[in-house]
Amino acid sequence: MSHEIRTPMNSILGFSEILSRMVTDSAQKEYISSIMSGGKTLLNLINNILDLSKIDSGKLELKPEAVDIRIFVKEVADIFINKIEDKGLRLITNIDEGIPNVLLIDELRLKQILINLINNAIKFTESGFVKLIIVPETPKDGKINLLISIEDSGIGIEKKYQNKIFESFVQKEDQDSRKYGGTGLGLSITKQLIELMNGSISLESEPDKGSKFIVRLNNVPILHEVVVKDEDMDTHFNSVQFEKAVVLNVDDIEDNIRVLEGLMSGFNFEFIRADGGIEGLKVLETTKPDIIFSDLVMPDMNGFEMLIKIRENPILAKIPVIAVTASAFEDEKEKVIALGFDGYIRKPINSNLLLHYLKKHINHTIVKKQTEDENKPLPEEINLTQQALQEVKDKIVPLLNELQYIRPKKKVKKLAILMSNIGENYGAPIFEKYGDELILAIESFNVEKEKNLIHHLTSLIEKLEGDSKNS
Repeated sequence: MSHEIRTPMNSILGFSEILSRMVTDSAQKEYISSIMSGGKTLLNLINNILDLSKIDSGKLELKPEAVDIRIFVKEVADIFINKIEDKGLRLITNIDEGIPNVLLIDELRLKQILINLINNAIKFTESGFVKLIIVPETPKDGKINLLISIEDSGIGIEKKYQNKIFESFVQKEDQDSRKYGGTGLGLSITKQLIELMNGSISLESEPDKGSKFIVRLNNVPILHEVVVKDEDMDTHFNSVQFEKAVVLNVDDIEDNIRVLEGLMSGFNFEFIRADGGIEGLKVLETTKPDIIFSDLVMPDMNGFEMLIKIRENPILAKIPVIAVTASAFEDEKEKVIALGFDGYIRKPINSNLLLHYLKKHINHTIVKKQTEDENKPLPEEINLTQQALQEVKDKIVPLLNELQYIRPKKKVKKLAILMSNIGENYGAPIFEKYGDELILAIESFNVEKEKNLIHHLTSLIEKLEGDSKNS
């Protein structure tokens, strides 16, 4: 059932992402964003139910790996930037200096635990903060105990419900499900995952005084090595230019092929389709593509059988073949790679992972688009009167300080209007331009551009203040 559900989810999320790149109208972008958000919620529910069944049947296995805990926490915090901004909350993270940089731990499951707990904290907090704090206990024999607390200033939980909330499909009886949503699975799965990781979870909470979940993970091995993250995942589609290439997509469901082609549109690719393994091999008799994307489950000849035939043919053997599957089981990835596939993408398709494999197997260059105004260098010289500079210090600088980490849309818009007004009143076109670009970023929901503009604006004002002191 999970496989059958993930296949249509691939169409919903894939075509939504393609549309989000094509649409420029801010209202339409918001509608598409809602479709994607709803789709991801459904996918999360599917994954939760699957995890629950695997835990219950004893089939969920941990896969420890080297994790730089500080990079890891930053990645987790970045996931919640939009949610935190939308609610006007502060997300505070603090990792004790006594915690070693690299630990041996199951990164995927630890991330799942923290995402569940932080999501919960944000959901039940209307104002104030959410804190993620990690402190160590004294290391011993190359291992360390971690105490991870997720605290919020939200609605809190009465004593009588505090044990029940960790049970499957249980929620607080008077909780407004229309307002807060949820299925009652998140905390149950979180507790079971923590126990699998040799840990425990406890709760401190009072109504209207917030909640604090404390996770204790015991005997986590310490590693003395450096973790290098794959920077390919951070490269945006718009900044890559591929050489001309032929791409063969093999799948018996047309929408799956259309999603793949849509995500790769704009590149210098020629697409060829095949509706199964047998037709895929017929195509390969006359065409040698640069890369093949193949579903694994197809009626006539599956992806595994087709791969064997490809590897047996010396002319075709070196063509990279990427498995694209709706399977929900993590252990399938190891099986796929062991059998000779050059990559593994699980549906719904992660476009960053798709880009990673394209870059790995097809010649390309990294380019900067002229339209990326937010990344243009700052002007070397701006002349402002003392009165204008004072207005910048009094009105702009305090706002910028507030917006360094959390950027509520109302305050970003206020900053944009102030910048435009100062630029217009004191003859500083660059200030007007910053204001206009910020408004455009807000209306197009371009959070990354907002962040870049605010960063550059901070540098610009620091330069202005430095020039003022030196003159």
